[in-house]
Amino acid sequence: MSCIKHESSMILLIDGLGTSGKAVLRGLLEGHPNFFVTPNHDMIVDCLCSFESDDWLKYKDILELRSMLSNTYYYQLEWFTYRKYLDYDMSVKDRCEFAFDLDFYNFDRMWMECLNKENEWTPQIVATHILKSMLESWSGYPYEKENIKYYTSMGFDRPNTANSFVKYYPNGKMIYLIRSINAIIATRSNRRPVADDMRSMCLLETTPEKLVKSNHVRKLINKQKEVEEAAKLYPDKIMIVDFDEMIINTESTMKNISTFLGVDFHESMLTCKVMGKEMVTKSGDKYVGKVLDDPNKLLNDFQKAIIDMDISLKNCRKYTNNFFAIFFIIFLRIKRVWLKLRVNLAKMIAPEIKESLNNKWKRDGFFD
Repeated sequence: MSCIKHESSMILLIDGLGTSGKAVLRGLLEGHPNFFVTPNHDMIVDCLCSFESDDWLKYKDILELRSMLSNTYYYQLEWFTYRKYLDYDMSVKDRCEFAFDLDFYNFDRMWMECLNKENEWTPQIVATHILKSMLESWSGYPYEKENIKYYTSMGFDRPNTANSFVKYYPNGKMIYLIRSINAIIATRSNRRPVADDMRSMCLLETTPEKLVKSNHVRKLINKQKEVEEAAKLYPDKIMIVDFDEMIINTESTMKNISTFLGVDFHESMLTCKVMGKEMVTKSGDKYVGKVLDDPNKLLNDFQKAIIDMDISLKNCRKYTNNFFAIFFIIFLRIKRVWLKLRVNLAKMIAPEIKESLNNKWKRDGFFD
């Protein structure tokens, strides 16, 4: 077994809000000779730069590393290996299955052995060994492996990922997908959860009303702004890509991405694939050319109104005939102010109390 010379390899992180189109960009990069892309939302790269203490790196603590990986979809790969297929959602109506053949246990052993030979650990070194070992253990990988330049991972929109990524992946690049808040909420609340995936159930078993109540609209807006600010500071490291633009004007968008990453544009970047097969719905629709999930069709008038008004109260002017939506939003705003006052008062009385929002699923980023 030969271990990769990580100095010659680069990490690419595809990140963005949930249901913002990360899987589409992943599929457009698959097949390009300079990219290896992981088969699912692995969350490995973003996890390895989201830690409070770097003691695990200094002491090369494999147990702490595995604990961190358990907060990703790393071990879901083992489940995919057992099932021998992956689930992919093309739209709220279409779920596709693709054959998957990875020697998970050889993969798991390979990166551990390579890491043990390193004099020091960094997130970049750890991530590169894991992704390289995944490629080497993937017997069903349908492309050549000789000219790989970027090892590509999909993130899960964890807090502060952009700034941490720049710090811990010095030769890495990050592409962040943005999409309208209405489209994200419409897609998320209409997509079916995967039956054996608890996180999928937690994320997708919801409604637009519940997401607005939980202050999710504001969180999505703030997160997107945070990454856009980071992209201004590090334009050579972080690129913002609009989902609709990528779908409608695929060729020009992918050429811009090629320039940002320093690779040649390849015709394969115009076709969205998984495991070498193009993603096509049962009715023959493709991922490029048109947006498959139209929020105007997925949301009713009340839901559109409360999302728009939660984005900005100025939008109340557009919905003067929707009294219930206006009352719903005003009531929520008052409730949030009252909750904030109670939390601040509690901190003053008992400084050790720390605010915690939905801590159970904090690790997934969506709920922060």
